Amino acid sequence: MAANLAVNGRSYLIAGTGLDTDKWAPTTIRESTSPVVLFAARLFREKGIYEFVDLARATPPGQARFVVVGKPDSGVTSSVTSEELKSWQDSGVIEYLGESNDMLSVFRQADILVLPSTHPEGTPRTLIEAAACGVVAIASDQEGCRAVVTHGQTGLIASVAENGSFYSALQSLLNDPAYRLALSKEARARAVDNFSLETTLGKIYAAVGIGNKC
Repeated sequence: MAANLAVNGRSYLIAGTGLDTDKWAPTTIRESTSPVVLFAARLFREKGIYEFVDLARATPPGQARFVVVGKPDSGVTSSVTSEELKSWQDSGVIEYLGESNDMLSVFRQADILVLPSTHPEGTPRTLIEAAACGVVAIASDQEGCRAVVTHGQTGLIASVAENGSFYSALQSLLNDPAYRLALSKEARARAVDNFSLETTLGKIYAAVGIGNKC
């Protein structure tokens, strides 16, 4: 609208495409002495995979498991190589699960999602799906990420450019399970209230001037 490409009163912003939050839900409240910290994205530099690996290296051994889901992107020059993936696995820095067609199961086994992306993000569906499953996210300080993650309420926002920002955020969650659980519950509640299929369709129906058919 600021660029005069849309007209006030005839333009609507609807966050996300809607998610079945009855299906995308946690099975149980997770309690673990070794929380699962997840990276789930295409594996190229701008998505933050190298920052994630550095985070895993910096974390004291045994404090958490660092799991990567995704695959290298051969169409991107900054893609992770198969040699790098093998090296990280062989050294025990990460557990690599490859590409998954069942992200619901992946999120149900995770405690924390880390997205240290410098890639221009829209409204990341990964963050919405994670929130619906009660997974607490630490996400980059980008508008699209902030549209899903409310800092200190449903997750944490950190800065890739600020040294130690993601590490401090992660430690605050690993060292305080009660805080992590509180954020998990709020993340789930916000996903249901703001990103569910019912909510999204309701906004679309209202925008086009018909009754809510949900």
